[in-house]
Amino acid sequence: MSTLAVLLGVLPANARRFSFGIEGAVALNFASYNNVAYRTDMGYRVFDKAVHRETYAIGEVFGMATANINKMFRLSLLSGYCGLENGLRMVPIELRGVVVFPQMTQSGSGPYLQVGAGVAFPIQPQFDAGALVRGGLGYSVNLNDLARINFGFTYRMVYFNPVILDPDTDEIVPRRDIMQNTRFVSSFCFSISIEI
Repeated sequence: MSTLAVLLGVLPANARRFSFGIEGAVALNFASYNNVAYRTDMGYRVFDKAVHRETYAIGEVFGMATANINKMFRLSLLSGYCGLENGLRMVPIELRGVVVFPQMTQSGSGPYLQVGAGVAFPIQPQFDAGALVRGGLGYSVNLNDLARINFGFTYRMVYFNPVILDPDTDEIVPRRDIMQNTRFVSSFCFSISIEI
């Protein structure tokens, strides 16, 4: 048995102050909202507000560090690599709170609520840093005194400012010519994580 397992195994999973883990998820994007207003190189103005309904799957991979505040509340800091839309990737830093239902405190396994918020940094130059929020449900299973596995279902929304291409020149519209530029992407995420 490794030294880490011995050190972490001294306390049961629900009594340790800190735990660490990894999380993988599939995010199903189902809708996005654009609101842009800008002036083109030819001098005319473009205004576009639209809801786009496209369904496709992207992935998320996180590393996490969790503070087990008490039997009913955990606070996690997560970061990793995520898809945002087709061809767009981000590195989020997310703070997530988990509230465990009372019946879980007896058995060590059971349902929970989770809420998170964070910042999304772009990997490609197609958008500026954005913000994300997340909320949903999950079910946690204590495998033994050392590890737990979590299954989650959440709604995720990411807000960001994508680059705008001028329709006449295919060049990026400079910031000085942009009056409004917001985009929201909505997804349902199915995740699995393991913590020790």
